[in-house]
Amino acid sequence: MRLLFNKTYFLLALLLLSVELFIGFFVRDAVIRPYGGDFLVVILLYCMLKSFIDLAVYPLHLRC
Repeated sequence: MRLLFNKTYFLLALLLLSVELFIGFFVRDAVIRPYGGDFLVVILLYCMLKSFIDLAVYPLHLRC
């Protein structure tokens, strides 16, 4: 694990944060706000971590 600033992931995280704020302040429905916001916040957290920490992405293998 290395600390390394990645400008691309940081800008993507800022874009996702602005979309989340827009959804939080202006969208009043039963689908986009609860489900779309939760979906986007997971991607936002990933981008925030990747913007400051250089971690490899490992594929997920399902075992039966």
